[in-house]
Order: sequence, then C-alpha cells, then structure tokens
Amino acid sequence: MASEKIVKFSEWISGGWELYKQEWKTWSAMAAFLFVPAVIIIILAAIGIIALAAQRHPEGYVIVMMILILVLMMIGMLVYVSYVMGGMYKAAFKQIRGEKIETSDVWSGGFALGLKIAGANIVITMLVIAGAMLCYVPAFIVAGLVYFTVPLIVKKEMGISEALSRSYEITKKDWLMFTLFAFVAGMIAQIGTYACYIGIIFTLPLMYTISAVAFMDCYEGGYQPLTTKTLIGVSKYCASCGKPLPANANFCGNCGAGQNH
Repeated sequence: MASEKIVKFSEWISGGWELYKQEWKTWSAMAAFLFVPAVIIIILAAIGIIALAAQRHPEGYVIVMMILILVLMMIGMLVYVSYVMGGMYKAAFKQIRGEKIETSDVWSGGFALGLKIAGANIVITMLVIAGAMLCYVPAFIVAGLVYFTVPLIVKKEMGISEALSRSYEITKKDWLMFTLFAFVAGMIAQIGTYACYIGIIFTLPLMYTISAVAFMDCYEGGYQPLTTKTLIGVSKYCASCGKPLPANANFCGNCGAGQNH
C-alpha cells in the first residue's frame, strides 16, 4: 500500500482531550450510562448461571442453559453498548459544532442507528478475529483500517458496507500510523480500568472525542486543532438557559436574557 502522512497524533489526541476537558462532567455522566448498565447485565448473567448451577438438573440441561444465558448476555451487551455509542458520537460532533452537550445526548442516537452500529461492530469483530488468527499483528492493522466505520455511520448516515469501504479508502493511505493511532487511542480510553474499573467513566469518553476530532480532520476538511481558546471562540452559552450563542452576542435569542462579558 502507498503511504501518505495523514495521521496527526498530537493534534487529534490534544483536540479530543480539549473536548473532554471542556465538558468533563457531562462526558463522565454519559460514560456512566454506558458502563454501569453493561456491568449490571454481566452481574445478572452471572447470578443466573450461579443459580442454575446450584439446582439439581441434568448436566446437559445445565450446559445448554448456561450457553443460552451467555448468548443472551452478549446480545444484550452488544445492542445496548451500540445504542449508546451512537449517542456518544453524536454528542462529540455536536460539541465540535460549538453547541452545548447534555447528559441526555447519550440517548440521541436512536434505536435504528444503534442496530446499524451493532451490525458494524459484529462485522468489525469478525474481521479483527480473522486478523488475530494470522499471528495477531493483522488484527491491529484491521482495527486501524476500519477506525472510521462507526463515525461514518453516525455522521454521514452510511450503511455498514459503505462505511467500511470509505474508512478503508482513507486509512489505507497511512495504514501503519492508523494502526498505531487506533491502538494508542484505545489504550488511552482504557486507562481508567486500572483504577478499579470505575475510572473508566473518566477516560472512556476520550475514545469518542479523539475519534470525532480525527474524523473531522479527514472527512470534513478545514479542521483547526481544538484548544481551549478556539473552543471558547466558537460560541458561548446563555447564562440563563444554557443555549449556545455567538461569541459576541449581547442577548440570548432563545430567552432574551442579557449576557455579561
């Protein structure tokens, strides 16, 4: 594959960090809505398996029921996490536009988008597993090549196959650096697991903010590195109702409240 310099490690990561830092409480609350229910699903499945094992049933019946519980758990996890992923990406793009994000944005993706993302996650997982069967390294390469698949589904409303293709078109040009970037971004998002897992709600949002910044740079054009200064300059928020306003607005067009400078 021919290689072009596309990946901007420091700019994309710092841009994602700035997005998170500007609204860290909201992002952490959204991450909690992703993480906590997922943990509850796992706990309920574990309780079901333990209760089943404690009863006197034929061994074959127990094995079949345990497999059924595990399958239902994985389906439930996949559908729920994919549903929330849509909302998290929409929130990231919303914030990049200069709008104020809210915790309720975590549900903004909708069920139909969640199912499409779930399908994409299944395909991506199968591709990564296939790569892992070839001495593991190809699995990381695949992860880099499909890095923009879900953002394309969310932002461009593409189908799964088209999103995979469009992601590949960009990432193949700098495939080695995208492989490294996808790995590093994933590691950053998982740092919170080392703080008794609960810390994940403070680092998981970076997976979405960093990815959204990288996406805007590669697909939207005209991207400028996000800093505290540039984010504040995009807009401000009404002190009364919280709606986004132009930076030089003296009054809120939504509620009419005057703005202090």
